[in-house]
Amino acid sequence: INHDKMAQEPKIRELESQLSDLKQVLGRNMNLLLERGENLDRMMERSEALEADAQVFRKKSKVMLKTMRLKYYKTVLIYAGLVGLVVAVIVCTVLTRVCGIDLYYCRGHGDHDN
Repeated sequence: INHDKMAQEPKIRELESQLSDLKQVLGRNMNLLLERGENLDRMMERSEALEADAQVFRKKSKVMLKTMRLKYYKTVLIYAGLVGLVVAVIVCTVLTRVCGIDLYYCRGHGDHDN
């Protein structure tokens, strides 16, 4: 029986060694899982922050687009008004040169012998 005990002791020591190694591996794995969970939590927080930032960007870009369109239309109206004013000045200048300041000759009074 003594001999059997001695044969078993190295096996028991080997099993204990393997069990100790297994505990270390499991401990490392648990720590890695905890770290992974923390990393996932941080990633979720970042993802939520990015989503909120994207919504703010979307709203601000819509406001900016409206502002830029209004500026564009305002500029177009100003240029159209200036072109209209220039055309009106040219027409008035031509009419006054051809018809006189009071437009007398364009009313049909200049050619009649009454």
